[in-house]
Amino acid sequence: MLIVRATTDITDRLRIKAGEAVVLRRVLRHMDGEPWSIEESHYPVALAASTALMDPDPVEGGDEVALGSAGHVEIGCVDELAARMPNPEEAQWFQAGPGVPLLVQLRTGFTEAGPIRVTETRYCADRNRLVYSLGRRAGE
Repeated sequence: MLIVRATTDITDRLRIKAGEAVVLRRVLRHMDGEPWSIEESHYPVALAASTALMDPDPVEGGDEVALGSAGHVEIGCVDELAARMPNPEEAQWFQAGPGVPLLVQLRTGFTEAGPIRVTETRYCADRNRLVYSLGRRAGE
């Protein structure tokens, strides 16, 4: 957990002032002993200030529960999916071979009042695929 100045793409998505401070939480995940994902979530400081998101330890129940407990209930999100080549640090962490791109999922979460979080998750494309199911399906 860090407090950092938001980049332009984050401020645009969160609809906050350019260069405003945000809470940044980074999670490095492993699956079966191998690097699986890098996840970075950004929250406006004003929303995160009274929540467990300010604690550097993992948040019990996750960020949506922490924000919801503070009255910021997420009602939806917008996902953007892209592929790109890893930078040197990402390639080293993922132990990626030459020419292996990353799958990048950028999610902006919204309450009735507007955006509350931006989460970028990066996956090594040679060992992952993204499968989506949003909402409920008939019979479930």
